[in-house]
Amino acid sequence: MTGLWMADCETGMTERGCLNRISSGTYYLGVASFDPSLVGHYTINLKSAADPAAQFFATQTLQIGAPLVGEVDLQRNDGFVRFAAEGGTRYRFTLLSTYRYARIALLDLDGHTIVPVELRAQSLRDADSDYSYSVTFTWTAASSGTYYISIDGNRYSMSAEVLDEDSPPSEPQLADEWIGGVAAIIEEGNAGFFAFHAIAGRSYRFRTVLGTMEDSVLGRFDPITQTMIAVNDDTEDEAMWDDEVQSLSSQIEWTADRTGDVYLLVYSYDSGSYRLEIYSTSAAMKEETLAAISLPKVKSNELVRVAANALYADEEDWTLDGFGCVG
Repeated sequence: MTGLWMADCETGMTERGCLNRISSGTYYLGVASFDPSLVGHYTINLKSAADPAAQFFATQTLQIGAPLVGEVDLQRNDGFVRFAAEGGTRYRFTLLSTYRYARIALLDLDGHTIVPVELRAQSLRDADSDYSYSVTFTWTAASSGTYYISIDGNRYSMSAEVLDEDSPPSEPQLADEWIGGVAAIIEEGNAGFFAFHAIAGRSYRFRTVLGTMEDSVLGRFDPITQTMIAVNDDTEDEAMWDDEVQSLSSQIEWTADRTGDVYLLVYSYDSGSYRLEIYSTSAAMKEETLAAISLPKVKSNELVRVAANALYADEEDWTLDGFGCVG
């Protein structure tokens, strides 16, 4: 019988079987037999239990005007490409794929952090095309450097272009006045909570914009009355119905009857990135603030249960898997 253990490069602490660290550095693997008289050969395999580090697997570089054509093989972790961006430059990325549920994600300079972007997806009906699905997004680089793009799309063609200041946007512009937004990531089994300070008489539109998260539920909770005022699963905005990604986003419209804080809840049955955005009918006021808040797990589950009760009020014996909630 043999044993495998790992040692932390700084603390020297050891653990068996699985290495889970968030810091960079050198770690050490040790293999030993519990019977010193036994001699033999062995093989050590290293595999990521989570998303692999993009910088180690991105062997191709995406360049402006030169599409990359390939096929993703998850066994080889080859669904990553590099992209050299200039700070302040606006880009449009387009993925063509044979996979209906193709997804792309933009990773920051560290190769791990997901940069929230709004994906626009549609089916292709061109019989002469080798691809049946497209996903696009626009993005302005915050700083210069090498970014990474994660591709999940079987056979694909990936392209990038620079957008001029006068270039039309890739998605319809909202007529409402921008109030604020927060980018966030949900881990499976968790939810996002936000506090928004509303002004009496003002009309608001709360909206989720899906990134790598495939679906969302949005709720508005009144902390004074302790009630869930509104819940929305799939948006009722007709402009989004033909978008195979944002059609599963959520939206709530509301006119504030008093000045004060309301809580916004975002949850999903999967994990991924999204943005919470708020718009109004006139320019933002300085009192209108939006901030992410942290709630104890018990309170978090309670609010998710209240939202789900409101959403599925007409259904019997529903369950909220992943949150431990039963209606």
